[in-house]
Amino acid sequence: MKIHWGIGILAGFGLFLLVVLVMVGISITQTVDLVNDQYYDTGLKYQERIGTLQRTAALEGKVKVSVNAGDLTVQIPRPGAELPMTGTITLYRPSSKAKDFTTTLAPDSTGCQCIPTTPLERGLWRIQVSWKAGNTNYYSEQPVMIL
Repeated sequence: MKIHWGIGILAGFGLFLLVVLVMVGISITQTVDLVNDQYYDTGLKYQERIGTLQRTAALEGKVKVSVNAGDLTVQIPRPGAELPMTGTITLYRPSSKAKDFTTTLAPDSTGCQCIPTTPLERGLWRIQVSWKAGNTNYYSEQPVMIL
């Protein structure tokens, strides 16, 4: 028994349509996290960020991030001991926006702040430290591996 050539063409089109529908279904279920929801506004303010990074690089000490047993230690240089410091430390997870979190900056007298790593997943994190001393803004970002 022979199959008519028209049935073969219809079967080919049907198979193609099925593959396209499966690929559309797979692509719809994938999550796409943007680095920043307001990426356009952030891009416009990037020149300010460049100035802030230059001021931070000019400080005598650098922001140091280290991972010890159960703790993430962030050491922040103080531009002036008499200036009050305010700011935030953001732990940014590149692979999942839902795991990002921010804590207020509260260093001790030596400029160190410890953050427990027990609630953090293992893998790559970016530590973003943004602080203000007096009327001057500073910013530092460093990658760190939590093991």
